[in-house]
Amino acid sequence: MSECKAVRSDGTPCRAHPLRGGDFCFFHDPGKRAAVIEAGRKGGARRTIELPEGEPLDPDRVRGIISYLIEATASGAMDALTARALGYVLRVDNRVLETHCLEQRLCELERMVEERRPSRA
Repeated sequence: MSECKAVRSDGTPCRAHPLRGGDFCFFHDPGKRAAVIEAGRKGGARRTIELPEGEPLDPDRVRGIISYLIEATASGAMDALTARALGYVLRVDNRVLETHCLEQRLCELERMVEERRPSRA
């Protein structure tokens, strides 16, 4: 991959990856100046995602969060480590949901088998 074509204030080249189809990273792209100022103004305010407390996440909500993580990471609004950690938590949530569904199906099958067994009187 190429590097951003900007030169930092200390004279060293910026080593960030440029935005897709461009020559500059998010912070050095002249067309993104307003977005960079806004991101700086907000600081860490966009580093949080409102999640429903104590409620399972439905697949559409998870897909929305993943889309947000992709966009926020690509634009530089969220650091990759935070996005990776949130992605991992979403994967764990998915596995918990899958396990729960399998347990429910297994219990139902066991109940059906028990109902079909002849009684031992």
